[in-house]
Amino acid sequence: MVAGSTPHQAPLEVELSSVTVFVGPNNSGKSRALQEIENWIRSPQPSKGLVVNAIEFEPWTKEAVEEELHALVIEPTLQESLQPDHVL
Repeated sequence: MVAGSTPHQAPLEVELSSVTVFVGPNNSGKSRALQEIENWIRSPQPSKGLVVNAIEFEPWTKEAVEEELHALVIEPTLQESLQPDHVL
């Protein structure tokens, strides 16, 4: 983050979990932070924001990618047929 929790504090560093909640008063930068995070995810060269100045992504291992993809696999039911060139 660009700023700390109060004007004279060092910038916040936030480690995200599967669910992260932004809490604060109106006009404290919650929505702006989400917009800037989206910009970092979507843009190949994101610019430094007003609230978020950097995001570091941890690289995925091959095993983690395979595990994530395996969790998305849906097998057809007995009533369904699946053509060779189709996926569920």
